Amino acid sequence: MNKTLFISILGTITLLVLGLWFYLIFNGTPESTSDIFTNFSLGGNSPERPAVITEKSNDPSTVVDTSSHTLNQLTTKSVAGYVAINSTSSSMVRYAERGTGYIFDIDLGTGQEERRSGTTFTRITQATFSPSGNWVLLQSDTDTELVYLTASSTYGTAETITEKVENVSFTDTALYYTVRTSDSTVGIRRDLVSGAQTEIFSTPLTEIDVVWSGDSAYFFNRPSALMRGSVYRLSGSTHSLLFGPEYGLFATQLTAATWLVSTIDTEKQTYQTIVLDEANNSQQLIAIMGLPGKCDYSENHGLWCLGSLDLEPRPDAVHDWFVGAADSSDLIWSVDMETGEATLSEDPYETLGYTLDGQAATIKGTRFFFINRTNSSLWSYDLE
Repeated sequence: MNKTLFISILGTITLLVLGLWFYLIFNGTPESTSDIFTNFSLGGNSPERPAVITEKSNDPSTVVDTSSHTLNQLTTKSVAGYVAINSTSSSMVRYAERGTGYIFDIDLGTGQEERRSGTTFTRITQATFSPSGNWVLLQSDTDTELVYLTASSTYGTAETITEKVENVSFTDTALYYTVRTSDSTVGIRRDLVSGAQTEIFSTPLTEIDVVWSGDSAYFFNRPSALMRGSVYRLSGSTHSLLFGPEYGLFATQLTAATWLVSTIDTEKQTYQTIVLDEANNSQQLIAIMGLPGKCDYSENHGLWCLGSLDLEPRPDAVHDWFVGAADSSDLIWSVDMETGEATLSEDPYETLGYTLDGQAATIKGTRFFFINRTNSSLWSYDLE
């Protein structure tokens, strides 16, 4: 009995060794154990995402662009805000460091970084620059500083704004922002030279996002899956409806008459994004979800977006992204605004080995800039 058992065990071991030997001869040595234990399939290998989708349908599709582009990390410091500045002689990015409020310049031609100021403004979380970069509004949870940058390497003037400001925007001559009271939101224009303030609008709504367009403004309710929102055009105390009402609405102005609007499809319970052409009163569904701060448009390069195929467009998933409980593993897309087709131009994971979750995206010159929300580093992507 013991002899029979011994022979059976020996035979089993021999068969296993022979089987492994034949596997290595015909398949080669696996790179990792996952190559062995995950290479099972039923009816063929698991399908991969197609490189190019060519079939036409009623819905916009995604395709892959194999042309070469350049993705660069511009900072290792955490960035509170930035502005890209192009001149006839050079291109540069000016940014404010989170926490300290230090201002830095990066020459995009040489890659040289120079600190413009070492004046500390503590606990800075957000910075908004004027288009020229000469003015910056630095904000912490408790303080707001309006700073003018002189041509020298130090700050020119700094003034504390005692009001808690939101929805900040600049032109080169004026600062625009809103102040929330107990029962209203007031929009204010501040002249950068004289300091004179003018009330632009007042509305009884308080939970709103405002898009400034010079002395005119638009607003919409902050996104909620449980409440309908609309985009309104503001003039003094008069509101006129531009779009809506729709659940979960958020909007980005691309041009004076073109908007990117995302809403919840109540039947499918998913987010969808459209290009709204105000001038022609037309709408075009696009293939990806355009979350706030992830898209920008330029006349020369069209619409570019950061968007994920992994972040499901369910209202709860989008809400989790808004509050920072979920990440978006972004890909870089160019979007045809007429057909809605999205072309995949860059997969950061394939290039870098890790994912990016972009925000504060802008196009300036030939570059697409954004901040990686994961660590607040500043990035650029060459569009040409």
